[in-house]
Amino acid sequence: MDAKKLAAIFRQLGASDPDSWASSEANENIPQLARYMFLKGAWDRIASDDELSWIDNVIANVPPESNDPYAGAAHSIRRMIAAGVSRTDIATLVRNSQAEFLFDICYMMADPGSVSGNADLVNWTLVECDAAGNLGRSINGLHESVLETDPTGREVRPKKDAG
Repeated sequence: MDAKKLAAIFRQLGASDPDSWASSEANENIPQLARYMFLKGAWDRIASDDELSWIDNVIANVPPESNDPYAGAAHSIRRMIAAGVSRTDIATLVRNSQAEFLFDICYMMADPGSVSGNADLVNWTLVECDAAGNLGRSINGLHESVLETDPTGREVRPKKDAG
C-alpha cells in the first residue's frame, strides 16, 4: 500500500503523526500499521483518566466478602475511597500502572532474555499474518511506541491540573 493511502488509514485511526507512520511503512517496509493497531488495541483496554464509571462498576460487581480472582482490586478501591482517596487519583494510579505494564510486556517481547536472563531457552516475536493465517513481517520494537500512542497525547504524563 502506498504512503498516501496508509496515511489516510492512520489519520482515521487517530495516529498523532499519520504521515510519519505511513512513510516508515511504505519506504522502510516496517509493519507500522500492525504496530499501531496492536498498541491502539492495548491502549483501548487501559483505564481512561476521563471515564471513572469503571470504579463504581468494579465495586458494584464484587461483593465485599468475595475471594474470587481479581476481587482484591475492588477491596483495595473500597479501602482507598474510605480513606479519602479521590476516584481521579485511583484512576490515575491504575492507568499509570497499566501503561507501565504495557511497556514492560512490549519490552519483554523485544528482549526475551529480560525474562530472568534466560535468552538461550526461548525466543519469540509478534508477527502479522494475512486472512489465511500465512505469516508475514515481525512486529518489533513495540515498547518504543508505547508512549507516543497514548490516546491522551500526554505520553502518560500527569494532567496539567493534577496535583
